[in-house]
Amino acid sequence: MINPTFGVETPVHATRVSSRSGRQLRRALLAVAALGCALVAGTTEAAFIVNTNGTVTDTGTGLVWDRCPLSSRTTVSSNESCGDIQNTYTWPNALAQVSARNAASHLGFSDWRMPNIKELESIVNAESGGGGANYLPAFPATPYPYPTFTFTWSSTPHSINSSVWVADFLGKGDIYSQNPTTAHFVHLVRDGQPFASFDALSPLSAACGSAHNPGSSPLLTAAPSANLCSPGNASAVTAGTTTYSWSCVGLNGGTNANCSAPRGYQVTPAITGSGTISPATDQVVAYQATPTFTATPDGGYVVSLWNDTCTGTVSGIGNVNFTVDPMTANCKLRVTFEPGASHQVTSSRNPAAGGTVTCTPKDVTYGGSSTCTQTPNAGYAFIGWSGACTGTGTCTLTNVITDLTVTANFGYAVTGTASPAQGGSVTCSPNPVAPGGTTSCTVSTNAGYALSGVSGCGSGSLSGNTYTTPAINAACTVTTSYVANTYNILKQSNPLAGGTVTCTPDPVNHGGNTACSQMPNAGYTFTNWSGACSGNGACAPSNVTANLTITANYTLNTYAVTGIASPVQGGSVVCTPNPVPHGSTTGCTGTANAGYALSSASGCYSGSLSGITYTTAAITTPCTVTAIFTPNSYAVTAVATPALGGSITCTPNPVPHGETTACTITPNVGYSLAGIASGCSTSGSLVGNTYTTTAVTAACTLTAQFSVSTYVITRSASPALGGSVTCTPNPVTHGSSSTCSHTPNAGYSFTGWSGACSGTGSCSLTNVTASQTVTANYSVNTYSILKQSNPIAGGTVTCTPDPVNHGASTSCTQTPNAGYTFASWSGACSGHGACAP
Repeated sequence: MINPTFGVETPVHATRVSSRSGRQLRRALLAVAALGCALVAGTTEAAFIVNTNGTVTDTGTGLVWDRCPLSSRTTVSSNESCGDIQNTYTWPNALAQVSARNAASHLGFSDWRMPNIKELESIVNAESGGGGANYLPAFPATPYPYPTFTFTWSSTPHSINSSVWVADFLGKGDIYSQNPTTAHFVHLVRDGQPFASFDALSPLSAACGSAHNPGSSPLLTAAPSANLCSPGNASAVTAGTTTYSWSCVGLNGGTNANCSAPRGYQVTPAITGSGTISPATDQVVAYQATPTFTATPDGGYVVSLWNDTCTGTVSGIGNVNFTVDPMTANCKLRVTFEPGASHQVTSSRNPAAGGTVTCTPKDVTYGGSSTCTQTPNAGYAFIGWSGACTGTGTCTLTNVITDLTVTANFGYAVTGTASPAQGGSVTCSPNPVAPGGTTSCTVSTNAGYALSGVSGCGSGSLSGNTYTTPAINAACTVTTSYVANTYNILKQSNPLAGGTVTCTPDPVNHGGNTACSQMPNAGYTFTNWSGACSGNGACAPSNVTANLTITANYTLNTYAVTGIASPVQGGSVVCTPNPVPHGSTTGCTGTANAGYALSSASGCYSGSLSGITYTTAAITTPCTVTAIFTPNSYAVTAVATPALGGSITCTPNPVPHGETTACTITPNVGYSLAGIASGCSTSGSLVGNTYTTTAVTAACTLTAQFSVSTYVITRSASPALGGSVTCTPNPVTHGSSSTCSHTPNAGYSFTGWSGACSGTGSCSLTNVTASQTVTANYSVNTYSILKQSNPIAGGTVTCTPDPVNHGASTSCTQTPNAGYTFASWSGACSGHGACAP
C-alpha cells in the first residue's frame, strides 16, 4: 500500500512489542542464537563496543559497523558527532561506493558491504520517540539535512517488484520499499554471521560442523566439544567404543542432523635408560587395533623391561619388540634400558620442552670421554649446564668412571614488538628468562607517536617507560602499541555530481604521505585538481602536518554523433545538436536524393523515427546514426506489336532508379523484328535480339515492332529473250499462295516450267514459307528459206544459215549455171548485189 503522505509503501511491520520493540527483541534473540547464551533483558546495548578506529562492534551478532553513514568526515571515537552533512546515493551508486571504499581500505578494512534489512534494523533505537537520528546510543548523533526522512539503504531487494528495502532512522525505524533510482543514506557493515541468520528468521536446517569427521578423518581420543554444528545447537556427545555421537538441533524449527566422529585410542611410548623406541610419539589407533613398538638400545645397553599400563606380548631377539593387546582404552608403554660394562651419560633438559640434548657417546667406557651439545627449541634459549657440566660453553666429560647426568637449562625467549613498527621499540632484559623469572622491558616512543598501551607475557605492570612482566613460564611476546598523530582529508568534487575522490591513507599520520585518486561519474571528465593538489597528474601530498582539502574538478562530456547514409548516394543525414551533452538527445534529419526514399533509421541506442526526423535516446557515448535509403524502382511495360509477332522480356523488371535493363526480343515464326519504340530512354542499344536501355528514372513502355515475313518469287525466262514470267502476288506473305503465268516473245515458243514449278500446265505456289525461283523455258522459232532459180536451169542459190532463227540474219549467194548470167534477185532480196536477209 502507498503512503499518501510520503509516496512510498506503508511500513511492513507497524506492530511493536509494548515493553520493547519487536525489532530490538528480535536483535537480542539473534545475539543469543549467535553466542549460545541466555537472553538478559536490557543488555542488548551493552553488547556494543565502540572502537578507536571509527567502528562499533556488536558482540551479540559479530557485526562490525562504521559509526557514521558514508560522508567526508574525521574518524569518530567515543561520544563524538559524525561531524558533517551525510551524502545520499541511488542504490546502484551506493553499491559502487561499497567497492570504492573497499578499494581505499575504508577505516583500515577492505571487506565492507551494505547490510541486509534485518542487520540494518538491529541498530535502530526503537525506544526513541523519533524526531531525530534514531540510532542506538553506541552510534553518534547524525545531523541529517532533511527534516522528514532519514531513509538508509539495505542490500535486500523486494521479493515481488523491482524496489529495495530501506529503514527509516527518523521515526520508529520502520522499513519501506523504495525505487532504486531515489537517493538515500548508506551505512556500511562488515564481518558477522551469515546473511540468512539476519535476513529471514525462517527455519534453518541443522548441519554437522567441522568436528564431524567420518571415514578417513583423524581419530579423536577425546569427545569433541567445539565446531559440532553449523548452524544449530548440539546435544551432549555420547562416547561409544568406535565413535563419538551427537545431534544438531535445527534453528527456528528447522530439521535436525545426526553427527559422529571416529574414536581412537592413544598409546604413549616412553623410554628409561639409553636407547630409542619406534614409533617414539603418541600413536592413535582404532578400537581393537594391536600396534607394535620396537626398542633400539644404545651401544653397551640392553632392553631390561617393558612396563607401564599397556599389556601385550614381547618378541624378537633381546625382547626388542612389544605388540600391544587389542586396544580398548588409552595406555602408556615404557621400555627400560640397562648399561653393560660401560657407564651411561644421562642427558636431560629443563624444562623438557626447552630443547634437545645429545651426548656422544652415551655409553662411555670406563675412563673415557663424552661431549654433550644442546639445541633450543623455537621460543627458547640456552641458559647454561647443570649436573656434570657447568657454564654455557661446550660440555665435555672426561675420565668417566661412573654414571653421570647432564642437564641443559633453557629459558623462555621474550619477543618485543612495536605496533606499528615505526611507532617505537621495546627491549627486554634479561632475555631469555629463566623459568619462573621476570624481565623488565624498556619502551621507547618515536617522534610523532604516542604510547597507547603495553601488553603481553601475562598481566604485567607499566611504570613510566618500564614494563615488568610477571613470572614467565613460556615463550611470549611483549607488544607496545602506538598511536600516530593523524590528519583528515576533505575530499570534494566540483561539480558534486562530477565524480568521487579517494585518498589512501585517510586520515594521514603526522609527516606521512597519502595518494589521492579520482573517479569521474558517468558523463564527466576529470579536468584538474585544486586545493592541496594542482594540475591534472598524480595527487600525492607528502609530509602531511595539518588537515587538507582536495578538490577534483570535472567537466560534463559531449559526444559526437556521426550521421551515415546507406547507401551513400541515397541521401544525407544531419543531427542537431552535435556534439551532444551527456544524457541529452539529438534530432537527425534524413534527406533523400532523387530516386531514393528514406525507409528507416537506427543507432545511438533505441531512437524513434517520425517523418524524416530520427530522435535518439539519451547519449552517453560517441555513436552513429544510420539513415537507410531505398532506391525507387520503375516498372518497364514490354509490348509486342502485333501480339502474334513475338515476345519481349526485360530483366531486371522493375528497374532500380538509375540502372538499366536488358530486354530480350523473340520473334515468332513467320515474323521478324521491324523496330523498337522505346519510352524508357532516349537512346538504347540493340545487339542481336537484345535491347539495353539507358538509365531508367521513371516507369516506361518498350514496344517491339514485328512485321510478317514475305518471300520474293524470282522469275526468269530461259533464254531471257524467249519471253516473260509474271507471279501474283509477289512477294508472297508467309504461308500464302501465288500463281505464275508465262508470255512468249515474238519468235519464241513456251516449252515448260522449271524451278518451283514443272510441267507445261499452270504454275501455282501454295503455303509459301521461303523465297522461290520459277523459270519459264522457251525455244526460238526457225524459218526455212525457199531458194529458187529462175529459170530453174539458170543456176543455184545457197543461204547460210538455213534455216534461220527468228530475228537472225542469213547470207545467200547464187551460182549461175553454164550459159547463164545472174540478172537480179527477187523475193526476199532485190537488186543484183548482195543478198543478206
